[in-house]
Amino acid sequence: MVSIGDGVELLKLANKAANADLYIKLAKWVDEVQELKAKVENLEETNKDLREQLRFKGEFLRISGWVFIDGDDEPLCSRCSGIDHKPVHLLRQRKPETGDIAFCPQCKNYQPRYRTRASLESTLN
Repeated sequence: MVSIGDGVELLKLANKAANADLYIKLAKWVDEVQELKAKVENLEETNKDLREQLRFKGEFLRISGWVFIDGDDEPLCSRCSGIDHKPVHLLRQRKPETGDIAFCPQCKNYQPRYRTRASLESTLN
């Protein structure tokens, strides 16, 4: 004997079979929406990077081969500021054999000495 629950299941299956084309189209739309969402996220990230580059364009100061942002005493990586237009501050690392070096955490570039803007300006005057 067929129960009411079995009848409902049969109706659901018949409904799905009748709407198979609709399910296929819906699946394609879902895939396309996911692709578009990924593209939008990529474009937003690119836009953010370009805005950051534009924000610091023209604010870099060069003093005796060192790069600074106007108003900041800490040195920037000359490679990152010159090529990527990103203000990446150099880190001071103490080396017992050579003294303080300036190290870029982004591109791993380094300077054999760590110099602040104030120390460079005092030697120029």
